[in-house]
Amino acid sequence: RPLSQADSLYIFKLIHSLMNIEDTQIPSQFALRVGYASNINASGSTFNFEEFGLTTRAAYYHKSGFFFDASGYWSNQQSPLYYLTVASLGYMSSSSNNWSFLVEYSRYIYNLEKEPVPVSVIYTYNDNYSSQSFRNSFNAGIFYQWKSLNLKMDYSLLTGDRTGHRSNPTVSYNFRKSNWLGVERVSFLPTFSLLLGIEQVLYYNPLYKSRVEAIIRLRKGLPLFSEELRDEFGVMNYAIRLPVLVAHKNWGFTSSYTYNFPKRLPGETAAIQNGGSLAISAVRYLDAKPLRKKA
Repeated sequence: RPLSQADSLYIFKLIHSLMNIEDTQIPSQFALRVGYASNINASGSTFNFEEFGLTTRAAYYHKSGFFFDASGYWSNQQSPLYYLTVASLGYMSSSSNNWSFLVEYSRYIYNLEKEPVPVSVIYTYNDNYSSQSFRNSFNAGIFYQWKSLNLKMDYSLLTGDRTGHRSNPTVSYNFRKSNWLGVERVSFLPTFSLLLGIEQVLYYNPLYKSRVEAIIRLRKGLPLFSEELRDEFGVMNYAIRLPVLVAHKNWGFTSSYTYNFPKRLPGETAAIQNGGSLAISAVRYLDAKPLRKKA
């Protein structure tokens, strides 16, 4: 599946929502993050340590709520290994004690050795091309936190060579322990999410009514099918995540196992299967202090 979730604010949400910092005002800060995933494409591949991806991320969050994020993606299943850059700009607000929301724009910049892709390939969900056909993502998300319960709803409009819509309702529960084994905070956050989508699917409509008519069309060099794009809506994936989050001083560490149950939309023909992946990441937070004027 193509990128579909508004996650560029993830490193700051770890501080604000999941780790429950007492100060509701996040200071202006930089964040540097590196991550490993056993399977960079969670669209149904089996759990395999030999298929992995690496991510790097640099982000700046201003206390007014605006943020900028730049992420790079490597995968040993791509050529070249560094295949994607994502730049994001957005705004987050958490004026209420329990509610917060964000809006975000992301630009996908691909670095793959591919020839121009014909439309007929784009819409048949060839794994080599489907993600590349999206270049822009307009995202909005709303979060609600009640005690240890977290509810989240994301919406994404994806544009490029084709258009897609994604909605990602998520529910999680935060089991948190503070000052444990010399660590400031440890959280276990079992999560269930549902990915809904509207996707443009290519249908082939037969232009013949009988085998004889098909043979006649073939002899005359006429096409047997006409192409028609249809918008299809449905469930694209179920996911269960079991992340462990550790926060200590200006560091954050995450280890998460995800198991996906991908589903085909009507008209899709791609081969899919259930699959799991392991992700590990580390993030360093740096407070952005104003420059002092020289006396």
